[in-house]
Parts: sequence; C-alpha cells; structure tokens
Amino acid sequence: MKTKRIVGLACLALALPIHAGEFKAGGFVIDVPAGFEGPVSTEPDARSKTSAFTVRASSPSPSTVLQITLYDAGIDLGASRNSELAEISQRYLLQMLQGIERRRTEYRRSEAKSIRLAGSPGAEVSWVGKANGLETNGKMFCVVSESGPVFFHVMGGGSSPNSDMAEAIKAVDQLRRPSAKKQ
Repeated sequence: MKTKRIVGLACLALALPIHAGEFKAGGFVIDVPAGFEGPVSTEPDARSKTSAFTVRASSPSPSTVLQITLYDAGIDLGASRNSELAEISQRYLLQMLQGIERRRTEYRRSEAKSIRLAGSPGAEVSWVGKANGLETNGKMFCVVSESGPVFFHVMGGGSSPNSDMAEAIKAVDQLRRPSAKKQ
C-alpha cells in the first residue's frame, strides 16, 4: 500500500506543470510566477531572441503568455540621459506593438506611459483586441539595456487581465538587476 501511494504521488508530481522560477534576460532578472511553464525560446532573426512562458487555458480561450524579447538594435547608449532612454524605450515599444495591431481586429491601446523597471527608464502600454474572433488583451513593457531594447509582454484571453496575467505583470513590475537581492 505504501509503495502504491509513493508511486501515485510521483505520478502526480510529474503531471504538475514545471514552474519556471527566476529567469535572466538582457541584464535583468524576472521571477516568473508559479504555474507558468517554460521557457520555450526562439531566435526569429539574427538580432533577436524570444523566450515565452505559458499558463494553458481551456479552449477556446487563449493561454496566458509572458514573453520576453531581446533585440540587438546596435544602440550606443554612451552618455544617454534618462529622458532619452525613456523616449527610446517608448519608440521601440510602439514599433513592437504594430505587430500586435496587425494581428488583431477591434484593436485599441492606451497611451504609452513612462515607467522605471529595475531602476531603468522604460515605457508601458496596455492593449485590447480580437484574435480569430476571441477577445484578447495584454500589457507590453520596454526598457533599453546595454545590449538593446528588452520587451516584456504579458497577454491572454478576455477584455482585461486574468489572475495569471496580473501575477506576470507584477513580476515585470518587480524586475531587478542580477546583483539586486530579491525582496
């Protein structure tokens, strides 16, 4: 009986999703929330790398996704001031959002807002739209690091963030540099 229980618990443990935990990208560290599986990574071109974590949704609702994209834009940040970095972040953010807009109907977005992530100037935008007739929404962040723009994109089904999306947005808000201790 004891052996069956141990085997049963082992099978249950194997069936549970893998929790991603801490993930490093572009000079930043994000604590990926429990329940997200991944990362699945791809390099769409020679200058970019994308890693994604997901929480599967029941069909037909889209899964919740936390996507991190590093883009080597060949930027020399040299003596850039915070205001310039915020403007650069906003410009790249709005360019990246054009891809979301092209794949959505009834697309709307908020105004880009200047923010700070891990002490660095950045920008954020929230959006809503339909993909294949299903309501979707998301929040995209951009911060420029020494290696170029880093995008954090949280998206999922519905017209507003679900609880998994809210946890992922919170994780982005708590982004830190590798040397910073987790609070």
